Amino acid sequence: MVVDDDEEICVLIENYLSASNYEVITAHDGKEGLALARRLKPFAIILDILMPEMDGWEVLRELKTSGETADIPVIIISVSYDRPTATALGATGYIVLP
Repeated sequence: MVVDDDEEICVLIENYLSASNYEVITAHDGKEGLALARRLKPFAIILDILMPEMDGWEVLRELKTSGETADIPVIIISVSYDRPTATALGATGYIVLP
């Protein structure tokens, strides 16, 4: 699952993963992403940090403190670097976008 408010980033990641035979679900804000994660229990989540209303840190915190989603691996994508915070909150990986 990809959670990012930037449609171009969602399409780019979806195309890349689909080419490797992954089924990709996208959400365009934190609230939608959290709801889909709870309902669908995806294999993994690629999560943007900088989103309106509910940012990626809030989503990550919610995912990792809920028993139903705590085991889902989350990879953070962001234009800013904050791997220590991501690791402290339970992210599996961190990718800095150019």
